Amino acid sequence: MEGFQERNPNFYVFNAVMHLDESTPHLHIDYIPVGHFKNGLEVRNAKNKALEEMNFGKDAKANNRWRLSEWDILKNICNTHGIEISEPKKSRGYSYTVEEYGEYQDRINALNAEIERLTAERDEAVAEFEKVSRKKVKLTEIDSVETGKTVFGGKVTVSQEDWENVSDLAKKEVASQKQTKKLRKERDEAVQERDKLKTQLAAVSSELSEYKKKEENKRYFSREKQNAEAQRIKREEQLTRDLQKARAFITACGLSEDFARYKYNKTRSTELE
Repeated sequence: MEGFQERNPNFYVFNAVMHLDESTPHLHIDYIPVGHFKNGLEVRNAKNKALEEMNFGKDAKANNRWRLSEWDILKNICNTHGIEISEPKKSRGYSYTVEEYGEYQDRINALNAEIERLTAERDEAVAEFEKVSRKKVKLTEIDSVETGKTVFGGKVTVSQEDWENVSDLAKKEVASQKQTKKLRKERDEAVQERDKLKTQLAAVSSELSEYKKKEENKRYFSREKQNAEAQRIKREEQLTRDLQKARAFITACGLSEDFARYKYNKTRSTELE
């Protein structure tokens, strides 16, 4: 812990607890990030400013750089003692800005709209396919055409009207098959695009959920723990003021030497015990 505090002078550590309640022992470090400003309050609770003053930058990835730096130090300590640790997870340690949060939300809305559009196109294609299928040419009507044989090579003759009907039916059948094939292809492409968008939406929603969880944890820390720490600091300041008043009173009464002998005898007595 002394090394942590020395490396991170802008992090005021007020609590550190070792937990053994899981398969891997781990340490919880509670600290208040302190930043210094030229305007307004000179000292504030500001992690971004604290990281900037500790030379980790001031962009959105500053916290991740600090986390990886601490991990490297922890890894070296563990290697010295023959302890193997796992690689840090890449999904943690990044704080989204308000602009990035808005961009993710806009992206989710756009993906939802695209899914609705493709779903509508798919349903329309399926409906058209069913419509074309219902209008499929009944080729059995061709059997009703009257035919006759000629004297030349057993050829079959039909009337002009029947020939035109048969030709029209054949053309309709070819057109129907082409339209059906086209609609099936469009339907399959729409389904694939919809599934792809659903996968992207799930990934973005997961990242957004993780971000919201981190934001809630930040608010909880600032509401509860920071208020408690502020009360503790306030009590310490009051005790300091009371001690200064007591020392001033002792000096004013000419009891400084008596008080010094009392402190010496008290300390000596405690050491002997």
